[in-house]
Amino acid sequence: RLYANGISKREMPTTSINRNFSAPIKIKKQQSLKELTFLMKYDQDDFNRYEASQTLSKYFILDQYSNGAVDDLKLDSDYMDSFIYLLNDSTIENSFKAQCMQVPSENILYQDLDIIDVEKIYNIRKKFILMRTLSSFDQIQEIYNELNVPEDYSLYINAQGRRSLKNTCLALLCATEKEQAYDLCFKQYTNANNMTDEFSSFYHLVQTNNKYSLGVISSFYNKWKSDTLVIQKWLSAQSSGSEGDCINRIKELEQSDVYDKLVPNLVRALIGPFLRNAVNFHAKDGSGYKFIREKIIEIDSVNPQIAASLSKGF
Repeated sequence: RLYANGISKREMPTTSINRNFSAPIKIKKQQSLKELTFLMKYDQDDFNRYEASQTLSKYFILDQYSNGAVDDLKLDSDYMDSFIYLLNDSTIENSFKAQCMQVPSENILYQDLDIIDVEKIYNIRKKFILMRTLSSFDQIQEIYNELNVPEDYSLYINAQGRRSLKNTCLALLCATEKEQAYDLCFKQYTNANNMTDEFSSFYHLVQTNNKYSLGVISSFYNKWKSDTLVIQKWLSAQSSGSEGDCINRIKELEQSDVYDKLVPNLVRALIGPFLRNAVNFHAKDGSGYKFIREKIIEIDSVNPQIAASLSKGF
């Protein structure tokens, strides 16, 4: 029985199952969108609140996959209300908020499908992220601006949480491909005093063709070309992009002075991300399969073990 303005009324409770229970189990339970948005908004059990946010994202993407075209995607108003409420909730830890803002990966989405159209899933997921971010752009940018302040680098958990949430916000802002988002990203890249912030901003700037992408590719290379571990990240960031001609980009990177197909870690850094880049690897014209087939044959002559590891992508 609930009381509001002195008037009592009855409402069905919303169940939050297995609170404070951490065993790796799956429970199949039908929950309405109303229940899930309520849990996403108010549940005080962190995992259940996170799970509600992920379940809702998955529901809207998969429902559109099964029942409509990409361009017909619409956001549920109750979901957006809960999402913005979560963004504004100052009582939760930054690292937890960052996790709740994530959208299930394509691999997670595949698990609920019998027939997988990789391109359609990619496009619907991208559209969902775009629409959700545009509908909450000001709130996300405000969080980013509050966190993006000069401070000494620290490994304390609170500092890690601030960086995690800040870079999650930056990723979402850049997903809109707005010029002001890229301006923020470039400013972070320029002023970064740690690799987390520097690489995060670099990564988002090279995923699309924008006014900063070529410049940061060059500056990051010149700064870190003598550090093999960092230059592997430079290679991976560019070969993991889903937009543009990824295969030709990789072929150009193979000609770089820092790449050597005889070095296994460099092969993994450059070719490995392409295998995990589903929309390009599983391209409908077969170009992704053809490219990896050629790489397997080429590398097999110098390192059969690495060639065999590439074949696992199939």
